[in-house]
Amino acid sequence: MKASIDRAIRLDIAGSAAFLLYDVGALGRSAANGNNTAPGVITTTPNDKTITFHLSRPVSFFNDLMAFSVSAPVPLSYSQTGEQPSTVGNVIGSGPYMMTQHTPNTLVVLQANPTYYGSNIYAGSSLPIASVPVMPKVTINIRSSATALKQDIETKTVDVVYRTLTPSDLTDLQNRATALGIKVDLGASPQIRYLVFNVNTITKKEIRQAIAYSVNRADIRNIVFNGLVDPLYSMVPSSFPYNAPVFQAKFGASPDCAQANALLTAQGYAITFPAIWIARDR
Repeated sequence: MKASIDRAIRLDIAGSAAFLLYDVGALGRSAANGNNTAPGVITTTPNDKTITFHLSRPVSFFNDLMAFSVSAPVPLSYSQTGEQPSTVGNVIGSGPYMMTQHTPNTLVVLQANPTYYGSNIYAGSSLPIASVPVMPKVTINIRSSATALKQDIETKTVDVVYRTLTPSDLTDLQNRATALGIKVDLGASPQIRYLVFNVNTITKKEIRQAIAYSVNRADIRNIVFNGLVDPLYSMVPSSFPYNAPVFQAKFGASPDCAQANALLTAQGYAITFPAIWIARDR
């Protein structure tokens, strides 16, 4: 487990979520040992079946990070100098399925793992699952657009679609669910949308605060996302523990243009309505 986390942090492959470990997760990394975690951050004592994480600061959702894919333990035989090949036979795991076919960015075929150790994991629970895996085979079709994904569900090419449907497509499928003979489920998600500033360019915090005062979350929710999302007043998703609406307490629940304009004016910007031109006087 320690070696797997060290590997993810050390490689920091483009597009990976390694930053969730060394930065967000407060595990850090050390150039002294090749950008693994710093010495003593992860300890395996008193035996090799006990692992302890010593974070540089409290992280309330650390357990959630450990359940994310970037934290998954991988065999020591995996490449230690680069990305592990994702071809059949090179992906090693102990889960309920084995990958038997893979076409990058197009197709993944999974077959039931006959030696899966957790076949009775749901025994005694209220779930109607006698054994895991439930299905002998799962085929995952990867689509390049939301339009293709919607067409798949409309034509019954697939049984389940998720994640990349647009709000308008999702609303349309909800309205036609009975006619199409499908079920549309909505659930809580940790996915968030937020504005990002380059603080090396926008150096004045007052400018960033003015934007925070100006954001109309209600319009974003209703116009952009068809009412399918909830306004968020924190960088911690509402479905996570310890979420608190700290931005709402600071900047209010609705846009406060007077506060925003006051901050911008104090920084030398002139605001012209109704076209909302913003100009700096120097």
